[in-house]
Amino acid sequence: MKYRFYSMLFVSVGLCQVGFGSLSDSALLSRCFKDLTGQVILPTHQVAVDVRNGTRDPITVCMNLLKSSQFSGDRLPQSNNFIQKSILKRFSNIHNEWFINRTTDSLDSVTRLGMGDVAEMNLGSLFVTRSLFKSDLPYKSVLNQNYILEGIRTGGEPTVGTVSRRSKSEYLLTPTVVWPGLTFAQIGDLVGIKPARALTIPTQSLGNISFLKTVGGGVLGSETYLSQNVVESFGYNSDGGVIMQRKLSKAVMKDFLCKELPAIRYSDASPYVRPNSSVPFRRAKTCTQCHATMDRMAGVFRNHRARVSGAVPGKPRVYMLDMFSPTRGSMDWPDEPVENYYQYEPTGYLYFRSYNGELVHEAVKGFNELGSAVTETKDFYACAAKRYYKTFTGIHVNLDDIFDPANPIELNANQEFHRKFVIKLGEELSNHQDLFKTIQSIFESKTYKHKNNLSRVLASELPLEELEDGL
Repeated sequence: MKYRFYSMLFVSVGLCQVGFGSLSDSALLSRCFKDLTGQVILPTHQVAVDVRNGTRDPITVCMNLLKSSQFSGDRLPQSNNFIQKSILKRFSNIHNEWFINRTTDSLDSVTRLGMGDVAEMNLGSLFVTRSLFKSDLPYKSVLNQNYILEGIRTGGEPTVGTVSRRSKSEYLLTPTVVWPGLTFAQIGDLVGIKPARALTIPTQSLGNISFLKTVGGGVLGSETYLSQNVVESFGYNSDGGVIMQRKLSKAVMKDFLCKELPAIRYSDASPYVRPNSSVPFRRAKTCTQCHATMDRMAGVFRNHRARVSGAVPGKPRVYMLDMFSPTRGSMDWPDEPVENYYQYEPTGYLYFRSYNGELVHEAVKGFNELGSAVTETKDFYACAAKRYYKTFTGIHVNLDDIFDPANPIELNANQEFHRKFVIKLGEELSNHQDLFKTIQSIFESKTYKHKNNLSRVLASELPLEELEDGL
């Protein structure tokens, strides 16, 4: 009986209309239902009939579906409800696309296997998705929680690793010691998201090391995010010059702020150019324009040190976080490589131009302060709004610094309209911290309801006179 509400087959419910203006209510229901669930509603279902007869509003129907799927505790209200599971899966997939590095290419093959068995490799998506589905959890929690997450899935814990297909007895810490208390990540349909279980890895030299944790900044300081974004895992000690965790800095800028490098103006690089440095990119302003953002942020990651849970050849293992304890004072971005740079305090800077042209220049120490600094920017919220807007309307919005006198970016009237709308969404999200409300605002907009939105190709050329929403 549950299959009457949807169909895997495409069913036309008035989607063939052409011309300008808003969609019919039936077509709008089809659009928002598919956007939320990935499924297509049958025109014979009573909800579709009511919408067609004008007794129910299509956007209200869709938003009520999303609302009714928000978690009770840490899971869906009805874990066996196909529509609720479809909505959760749909947004988990949407949010997973927000993160540029979703593999662990820098790890060796057996460590990749182990991480896939034990940890959540779509951890960033789980943080964002949980914020949407827990109505009392602010969006900024993605970067300020002191614990990490794991999925609750219908299949429970498997008897062998999902990726490695190995049993727990093959997780050897030494040739004779099996990892005690090991549990695998759950498998099956996602029905909830909860704080991750506690795992401990006993080591001879370091004592017990907690696994499935964050060293600060929510997802930023987790084993998963770091293993996906470090350049090299082992024997990589930052020197403040050539050897720095730049890949991680670039990921933070892209994943949470929607910023490509360079993210500052050419003139902003001037204070950091060192013509006589032995480091090649410090001598040229064009190079420093990128490095002044990513290398100075990478100072926060300087104490990072990677280890693995076991060293038995061919046996699966996991990537462990073991941060160096600073033994020295503070050191800013040095002009020359410093051999023991990684032993200094983890200080750095968040340094970029906001979409409104303002220079963001915040000194931070450690993952927690970096995460907090990111969530205090306008761009963190505009970035989320931009991504939802692109997903649901097909319209890409430029959130670059368009006001740089040396490199101005001209936008046409349509581009400017959509940019203003997304910025407004971001400002609202910064205030209410509720991703649900952001999605609702998009669904209620004239852009979303417009017929030409169906093409998605012509979305940026939607007739401006029909879209003005009093911005």
